[in-house]
Amino acid sequence: MKRLMGVLFAASLASTVQASVGFEFGSQFFFPRIDPNGSNETWNGQGQTLQVNWGLDNGIRLGAYTESTDLSDGNGNTENFNVQEIVIGKEVVKNASVLLKIGSFYETENDLGGLCTDLVGSVTLISGAGDKVTGAIRANVGGRWADNTGNGSVGENWSGYFINIGVEVGI
Repeated sequence: MKRLMGVLFAASLASTVQASVGFEFGSQFFFPRIDPNGSNETWNGQGQTLQVNWGLDNGIRLGAYTESTDLSDGNGNTENFNVQEIVIGKEVVKNASVLLKIGSFYETENDLGGLCTDLVGSVTLISGAGDKVTGAIRANVGGRWADNTGNGSVGENWSGYFINIGVEVGI
C-alpha cells in the first residue's frame, strides 16, 4: 500500500496539470450480505473513513482510502473490518462522480484478509471555496466485492453495499 501511495503521489506531482489535494473524512454504514452456514446473522456495521484525493483539472481524481468498521452480527457479537484501497475517479456530470477502489480488506471474525473492490457513486451535496481552502460534503453509495472464501473452509464472502457521508477539506 505504501508503494501505491508513493506512485500516486509521484504521478500527481509529475503531471503537467494543476493538482489539488483534499482530505475527506467520513462516516460509513456497511451492510455485508453474509449468512454463514444459515445462522440467520444479520451483519451490519458503522465505521470511519479517510480518503486522500489528488484532483486533476480534467475531472480525474486519484487517491488513497482507508476504512475501519465495527461489524455486528445481530446477536451481540462484534468484529473489526478494515479496508485499504487506491482510488480512481472521474466526474461524469457536475458534482457527480464514479469511483473505482481496489485494494485489500482484513476481518477479525476469521482472522483473514483478501482482495476488496468497490464501485462508488459520489454526489457533492454542498461545496464552497475560499482564497486558499475548499470544502465539500459528499454522499457516497457503493457496492463492495470482498470475498475470502478461497482461503480455505473458514473464509466468507463479505460482499455487500455501503452508504457514506464525507466532509472534504482541500487545498
